[in-house]
Amino acid sequence: MSAISETERYTLALREQVRAGTADHADVQLADRLLPGWRAEHPLGDVWLRHVLDVSEFRAEHGRFPKQSEPEGRWLHKRRQAAGRGDLSPERRALLDRQLPGWDKTDAPQVRPFEDHLANVVSFLIEYGRFPKQSEPEGKWLHKQRREAYLSNLLPERRAMLDQQLPGWDVPGRSRDLPFRDHLANVVTFRTEHGRLPKKCEPEGEWLRGQRYAAKQGTLSPDRRALLDAELPGWDKTDAPQVRPFEDHLANIAAFYVEHGRFPKRSEPEGKWLHKQRQAARRGTLSLERRALLDAELPDWGETNAPQIHPLEDHLDNVVAFRTEHGRLPKNREPEGQWLQHQRRAARKGSLPPERRSLLDQQLPGWNDTNAPQRHPFENHLANVAVFRAEHGRFPKQSEPEGMWLNEQRKSARRGKLSPERRALLDQQLPGWDVRA
Repeated sequence: MSAISETERYTLALREQVRAGTADHADVQLADRLLPGWRAEHPLGDVWLRHVLDVSEFRAEHGRFPKQSEPEGRWLHKRRQAAGRGDLSPERRALLDRQLPGWDKTDAPQVRPFEDHLANVVSFLIEYGRFPKQSEPEGKWLHKQRREAYLSNLLPERRAMLDQQLPGWDVPGRSRDLPFRDHLANVVTFRTEHGRLPKKCEPEGEWLRGQRYAAKQGTLSPDRRALLDAELPGWDKTDAPQVRPFEDHLANIAAFYVEHGRFPKRSEPEGKWLHKQRQAARRGTLSLERRALLDAELPDWGETNAPQIHPLEDHLDNVVAFRTEHGRLPKNREPEGQWLQHQRRAARKGSLPPERRSLLDQQLPGWNDTNAPQRHPFENHLANVAVFRAEHGRFPKQSEPEGMWLNEQRKSARRGKLSPERRALLDQQLPGWDVRA
């Protein structure tokens, strides 16, 4: 397969214009006469072909392939991934190879060898009489070598080269790096003094973390592992606190209850734990053994200290009293309004018990009807618009009284949903109503 020809470019653009409805009729007729079959999609797909052309144009303009963050860069990256997996068809690969030579190679700079970095630092030292800082050329690389040495991960050959060509390279204004056995002795001393291993932010904590990481990666030498195992038993395990057993929590709550005469709140010690047991009990996930222990040690543990919920009769009496005083049912934001709203919602869902519905129907006739104002009949709206027109000499806008209603009638008429009787009334009393001003 050759690269994309000018004819293919032209017919692709024309097909795209036809699909978008922007093609010139004369161009289409000419193509039909001179290019039979031009309307058929490209064998590899028009969308795919457009991506290839866009990448080609980007490269012609910028002299390189687009990055992932640039137009078509993500598409090209996915093609490279597909090629790496062997999922790219031979036809598509052939077209990419012809149209975009080198498309399957990234433009990332090659990784420079260790010796090149080392030679650059030597040149810097000769020129400036000091090692480069991290913000200067090769400073980051030198910092990385120091870190590897500090973590005891630097290869012996590299350390030898650094020591030979850059004496003092591992002394960045502080004491010389310690060998493995010295680090180990320091950690042993720390453990003897504190009864635990050091954290990352404490002396030798970062070094110990480096040994754990090397062990996980399989790069820790057998000799070093043997030394660590012998002198620091458990060195490769973190000192995370153990999960406390169920009985400990239970004993603490029992002690709290004895001292305060109540169960702890969620914000108090063991309050969150007790709350979780209540949740588990409600969900049915609390084991029978744990429930038995809680019942034996903490009678009434499953009850919160919240005030008791009013019984149905109390709520009902309150609503009846409100209606007697105000002549209407309470709104949502008024006393008992929310409770009444809950009863209506339960009735709609079919979850209101028959006995409760019967009580509500008996003591609060119409309780399930909202107090929303009734809709104005059609004739009222019509009369209001007629008055507005007589007063202002025009129909109301949507933002004015009855403007929204009139706009709805126009919409209904356009959709064919306005009844003949209503249209007749509108035509008779509001001539020209269906024409926007």
